[in-house]
Amino acid sequence: MRSSIDSVTTNLDMVAAAFARELSCDEVPVDVSFFDLGGDSMSAMRTMRHLGELVGRRLPTRLLFENQTARELATALRT
Repeated sequence: MRSSIDSVTTNLDMVAAAFARELSCDEVPVDVSFFDLGGDSMSAMRTMRHLGELVGRRLPTRLLFENQTARELATALRT
């Protein structure tokens, strides 16, 4: 597990892959809302739990509601 996230590109790839995994998509447009892609509150919880495991810290689900695209969430995870 990684304890910190060190680059936007790596972050964006990780978030896009997590979105794709949860939404059963081959590719995720990075500027389209998770919810517009078919996500709901339960899939948001699972996605944030998965991302939290990858980065080694608990990530609140509200972070995805506040940063709905892969690009926005990747940027938010850097702070």
